[in-house]
Amino acid sequence: MAYYEGLHQADSTQLRRVFHPQLAYVCATNGDELYLKFETNMRRVEGREPPVRRGDPREEEILEIAFVSDRLARVSARMAMRRRDFHDLLPLVRQGAE
Repeated sequence: MAYYEGLHQADSTQLRRVFHPQLAYVCATNGDELYLKFETNMRRVEGREPPVRRGDPREEEILEIAFVSDRLARVSARMAMRRRDFHDLLPLVRQGAE
């Protein structure tokens, strides 16, 4: 999946193919909240040492896909990377469908 590969390689070009440019990155863990606009988040990804370069293992799993309509779904996914375990909630919108 391009999403996981882009994160593992810290490749914003790959992530740009996956995300809408109006993306808002929201993180709420350990009492902290972080809200980033798309370009701010891409610069953050670009500034990381790619986990693949450090030899960090990568493990991912799609936990659930919930379809709300023919154009909208939500994905619950988990990824272990950078010695941490991440749980993502990703909205999916099919564009161009009528």
